[in-house]
Order: sequence, then C-alpha cells, then structure tokens
Amino acid sequence: MQKQLTYLKSVIEGDPDIESWVKWFPRNVEALQAGLTRTEYLHLKLERIKAIPKILARFGIGFVTSGRYDWLGGKEGFCRDCGTMTSSEGSFIWCPNGCFRIHVLRR
Repeated sequence: MQKQLTYLKSVIEGDPDIESWVKWFPRNVEALQAGLTRTEYLHLKLERIKAIPKILARFGIGFVTSGRYDWLGGKEGFCRDCGTMTSSEGSFIWCPNGCFRIHVLRR
C-alpha cells in the first residue's frame, strides 16, 4: 500500500512526472481495496483528488497541496480523465482527446 500512498501524495502535490490517473487506478484497484476502508476506496474512486487529503492524513503522511491536478475532481471546463480543456458547440460537449462526448439537453 506504500506504493499507492506515494502516488496519491504525488498527485496532491502536483508532481508533473506521474502516470495518468486513468491508467494507474485500474492497475491498483486490488491494493487500494485491501488497504483502504470501503468508504475511503469509494470516495477515491468517485471523487478522486478530493478524497486524497483525508486518506493521506489517516496514514499520517504530510503533504503540500497543489492545484495542478484539480481537474481530477471534476473542474468545470476540463476533462476529468486527461485534464484537457473541453470543447462545446450547441448542446454537445467533448474532450478533444476523445475521452468523452455528451449531448446536454437543457430545458
């Protein structure tokens, strides 16, 4: 679990040389499920960067927060998977890197 905590610390501190979240998380699911409480794991899976400070604090790991990866938590106007600014036209929103494309119905 130490390897996973080191990665989470790197994310929250904004280390530029880390593996992407979408590649790292699926490879580490088993270790995360074994080392975290069910609630911590689900928060990390769904809220991503918003859950990291609580997890690191529980394990007594100090950190300095950076805003580099805030998009992992769902920052408006940015892809939640790759951090690229999203594009929109009419009622469509998409990631230029192909991560997602949605049609928004507004009433």
